[in-house]
Amino acid sequence: MPKSKWATVPTTALAIVLSSCGGGGGGGGSGGGSVPKPPTGSAPTPSPSPSPSPSPTPSVATLPPAPFGITASQQFLPFGWQHQSNGVEPLSIQLVDFRWSASARTYELVLPDVGRGRLEYLFPSSANRLAFKLVAEDGSVVPVDVTVDDTQFFDPPYRSSGLLFWTTRAPAPARAGSAVFGLPTIASSVPRSGQVTYLAQGTASGDALVVFDFGAGRFTGYVRLAWSDAWGPYPPNRYDFNQTSFVVGTNAFEAHFSVPGAPFGGIIRGQFMGADAKELAIAWRGPILNPYTNEWVEQAGVWVARDCSNCQNAS
Repeated sequence: MPKSKWATVPTTALAIVLSSCGGGGGGGGSGGGSVPKPPTGSAPTPSPSPSPSPSPTPSVATLPPAPFGITASQQFLPFGWQHQSNGVEPLSIQLVDFRWSASARTYELVLPDVGRGRLEYLFPSSANRLAFKLVAEDGSVVPVDVTVDDTQFFDPPYRSSGLLFWTTRAPAPARAGSAVFGLPTIASSVPRSGQVTYLAQGTASGDALVVFDFGAGRFTGYVRLAWSDAWGPYPPNRYDFNQTSFVVGTNAFEAHFSVPGAPFGGIIRGQFMGADAKELAIAWRGPILNPYTNEWVEQAGVWVARDCSNCQNAS
């Protein structure tokens, strides 16, 4: 039987003594003792044990932390591609508006013909900090799936570059995007001397290596591309740059590469990221052979890269 929350109070017995005495012989009489009155007043009411204070409900984060240590609103210029049924085109401010809002304490995204709003975690109670939903001003959810990776999970994390992906859902127009966002290097801060090797973070579709000779105003390198699907990974093929374009004192560069046997070639576009130009945003586009149909398919994607001059595998 469970214990009561009330304290047990023992009952105190009150003894009442009655005494009498009697006499004999004519006209005798009887005598009685007086009965004392019980004490007045009720017994004290037992005090209940204090209830334990409820544990505070853990707060569930629905909004992401500010990226790259920024403390004010920041307009980003996503660098990458928009994918549609009729092809792929470079991103522009007319195609996507992406920013960090200090007042809203989250990202804000505008996709023309799709919708606009703020980003909130899609699974706030889980460890997934990459998937987001786009919430309109009236609280409705825009039909688009969004992934934002501020590269905090890279080891070490990037300081100025992140990744942004989105895919629309019906009834929105069929559209997808892949982009690098972050803090581009000011053109005047791009080095004018020295050599730096940049290594792109590998993905299922491949990776890249870019070697800049800033004093000479040129760069060399290669991409490695592979078919990517649920049955992969597949071995990548290396394609060296055969045409490059870079002007000292600017923030952008471009390179072309040939793919033997393919009916068309490939291209990369890039820009320097961060105050010290130690990171790169790279958008690539090129032919990849479908291993099942033996047909060439044009694919496009993005990479983030960083200074890897001292990396053992930067070759």
